[in-house]
Amino acid sequence: MSGSLLERAQKAFGVKDGSWTVEQEEQFALGLEEFIRTHKEKDADKKHVYEKGSVFVQKVYEGLGPLITLTPEMKAVYEELLSLNRHQKQFEKELSDYLEQGIRPKNHEIILKHTPPIFQHTGLPDRNIRISTRIINKAKKTHNLSNKEILSALQQISDPVLIFNSDIKKVKPWGQAF
Repeated sequence: MSGSLLERAQKAFGVKDGSWTVEQEEQFALGLEEFIRTHKEKDADKKHVYEKGSVFVQKVYEGLGPLITLTPEMKAVYEELLSLNRHQKQFEKELSDYLEQGIRPKNHEIILKHTPPIFQHTGLPDRNIRISTRIINKAKKTHNLSNKEILSALQQISDPVLIFNSDIKKVKPWGQAF
């Protein structure tokens, strides 16, 4: 976790100065198990996943009562934590629909609803990332990128291999780039 989600988790579990105690980490883990065990998912695509998770957690803790009392703040943290992937999948679907079927998105832009956690960890704020169809078309026409190349590049935005600090004031230049 990172960014605003991490801040809300720390607040929900009483973490001071960003330092989680072992007890707080255990409470977070137990809370996640309890959330999965008791959550009633409305989204049909995810419902079966929660049902399987619930059955598994119930078997592990068979005969025990609630593992932890979930506050509304804790539930909100788990809801968002488990929904981040949904935003990525929606982004990829809209992108694919546009590239492969020509279905124009609303306002001619495709939106990733959260800054991917890896980028939040580097200090970027949690905001919508907007890709306009004009930029996608420019990539195709000016740079001769195929739909497959564009789709692959934008899908991988949330899971980069490396992130470099390119602030020239902070990095000693090693020579001319080619």
